[in-house]
Amino acid sequence: MSIIYGDALNIRFPQHDRVIANIPFNITEPLITRLMGKGNAPAFLLVGESYASNSESNNSYSTRLGLLTRAYFHVEQLLHIPKEAFVPEPSTDGVLISLHPLKRNSLEKEFPLYSIRCIWDQKTRNVRDALSAAIYQYTAARGAGDVDVSRAMGGLEKDNPQLLRKRVDALTNKEFTDLYHALSGNILRKLYGGHKPRGGAQNWRKTYERYLR
Repeated sequence: MSIIYGDALNIRFPQHDRVIANIPFNITEPLITRLMGKGNAPAFLLVGESYASNSESNNSYSTRLGLLTRAYFHVEQLLHIPKEAFVPEPSTDGVLISLHPLKRNSLEKEFPLYSIRCIWDQKTRNVRDALSAAIYQYTAARGAGDVDVSRAMGGLEKDNPQLLRKRVDALTNKEFTDLYHALSGNILRKLYGGHKPRGGAQNWRKTYERYLR
């Protein structure tokens, strides 16, 4: 074992099998984003209560960091620690959480999260190009045939022209979460042909069911 002195936000991480840290709450976002997509090592971190709540999969309200955490990790809350236990006392309670990295193919049944992860992997591109690539990756992973990405993107381009021209990592928290909520089944319906096959709605559901789950 060796000790490395340095700033965890800047140094190159050595090879490791886990991360265990009591971190300052104000570096939660940059540290978590550094851990995204960096191998299979789990992390056990003491974080603020608000972030711990937003990273739960059953939480209907979330932030950009909360959504990204769900896209990259399985999160479990292990221990709640009241703020009175800290010196100096912070403004929020703390929660010990575990972050176990997810493989991207484990998200294939969750189109919005899969797409969010794909576009964050391309965060220096504009949203339109990154999302187009994400949709192609999703359909390829699901074994789909020919798809019409431009048709699927049409509604988003009409309603959010400014958003799609921005770089992914320049999106505000609200823009990022709005984009996540816009990645719904409606996009998938347009993606897979934009029409109902013979037999009407019931046959349409049978045809595309595996893509909409």
